[in-house]
Amino acid sequence: MKNILFILLFLSTSVSYGQGLLKGTSDVLRKIDQLNLKNQDDESLKILDQALKNPANGPDDLIYLYTYKSGILLDRDSLKLNSNLVDQIFVQAQKTTDSVSQAMALRSRAYLNSYLNLTDQVIKDSKDALKLLESKKDQNRLKYYLNYLIYATYSGWNESDKMEHYIKECEKYALAENNQNFIANVYLGYSSVFLNRYRKDKVKSDLDSNYFYLQKAYHLFERYPEEVSSNTFVIACINMANYLLEFSEGPVSDRKETAYRYLAKAEEELKHDRARFSRWINIYGIKSDFALKEGNIPLAEQYLLEAINRLDTRKDNNLLRL
Repeated sequence: MKNILFILLFLSTSVSYGQGLLKGTSDVLRKIDQLNLKNQDDESLKILDQALKNPANGPDDLIYLYTYKSGILLDRDSLKLNSNLVDQIFVQAQKTTDSVSQAMALRSRAYLNSYLNLTDQVIKDSKDALKLLESKKDQNRLKYYLNYLIYATYSGWNESDKMEHYIKECEKYALAENNQNFIANVYLGYSSVFLNRYRKDKVKSDLDSNYFYLQKAYHLFERYPEEVSSNTFVIACINMANYLLEFSEGPVSDRKETAYRYLAKAEEELKHDRARFSRWINIYGIKSDFALKEGNIPLAEQYLLEAINRLDTRKDNNLLRL
């Protein structure tokens, strides 16, 4: 399990709102942003579907509403529905001259292509969108998101220098917005940068920096639990537990005890459906690996069977996608 546990968080569709939007549309998007922090997809989709029925919606409203909906559907593995919405978004993009709305359309396609691992297209659409926003001083949120998509793409290629460049861009916009969730994800981004460097060069200070930034993300959630996504928190907990499994020194029993405390925090969010169900498999994977370290093969197998059983309880089988 250890090779997949330093996972990137694909952010919610939270962005700045275009100036040409109806007030009702802007209000809906703000509501969805709040619901996304606690993974309330069903409620979000109900609100979006109702907003889409508004006969006053113009192309810009539809681009935003479809983009928000498409992001939620993709996070729930509804690839076909997402792809259909992206097509509709680009139909509307042909009807507007608003460069922010056009950038949003590109963002929606970049997110889909990130799912499909079409990395060159992710970078092209994200950079084209950023060009459309060059003269826009009030679009820190969308600029943040686009830079994060580029960062995530370079992370898949293990290009640490480019990862660092784009996560620094994200940090600039996150701080400008004073958005605690964005800042927490920047910390996770830095942790991945240093982990990649450590895996390549084996410099211990990079490993120390990896854990330092994981802790910063963890503690930011503790300080701002209503402003930082539970998904972000769960990933920080999982990654810290994996750090203790893979890199920490000392008796396995002591490392396990500390790791399990982090996992318990993650499980609390998952039990209340405040984070992605698919993270359960990461939790069981870590527990299984600790059991293997202790030489308890039956227990290791039991944890994996529990993961499968939990998977079987879900009709959408989201545990298959990490």
